[in-house]
Amino acid sequence: MCSPQGYIEYVFSAAHYLVVLPGENCQFSLVLQGVKAPLSSEKNKPEAYGDESLLFSRYHYLQVRKGGAREE
Repeated sequence: MCSPQGYIEYVFSAAHYLVVLPGENCQFSLVLQGVKAPLSSEKNKPEAYGDESLLFSRYHYLQVRKGGAREE
């Protein structure tokens, strides 16, 4: 049994990610249930620490560079 290898292609918010499984030719949206992530200034009504939580998630979890090449 093989386990699919995937990576996070885009971070929408601190609790919402776009995951790609290239071996399966599949992508899906992953939303962390039960995690309260503050809204960033990209939304209509930003909340306290919203921008910080978005930047933290993008810095630590985003695995694709802006050019589209996957980081190793």
